[in-house]
Amino acid sequence: MIEAEDHWVLPLAGRAVTQCRFDYAFTIIAGKTESSFEIRIEEPFEFSSRGEGRAITVDPEAEPLTMGPALGVLHQTIDRAVAYKDGRLAVKFAEGDELWVPSGQSFEPWTLVGPAGLRIVSLPDGELAIWSPEGSGRPAS
Repeated sequence: MIEAEDHWVLPLAGRAVTQCRFDYAFTIIAGKTESSFEIRIEEPFEFSSRGEGRAITVDPEAEPLTMGPALGVLHQTIDRAVAYKDGRLAVKFAEGDELWVPSGQSFEPWTLVGPAGLRIVSLPDGELAIWSPEGSGRPAS
């Protein structure tokens, strides 16, 4: 991960989305099994599909058929993923799709789990909790 003043650049660039799951959340699995990342979104988020020109709100707890547009990220490659220190998440795909998760007020809107113990949780009231990968030498935030 690369830290900037107001955000972290997440190590997802170049990884293909291999699975999309939904229950009461929308989950994206990116990368190969042994080094995959899981992004679990549990709150409404904005999604913009390539060529659409406008964002739609996708709510994982709403009617399942409304998740359809977001499922289009399956097999796409992540171009850039950013976790903002105020709790927001932005993921841009090489094919042009984008999703944005706002920070939460009462709940944890999103979580990222990666290899070697990496875990980032967007906490209520706009903070990030970060557990660093094993052996990285970096303290958790």
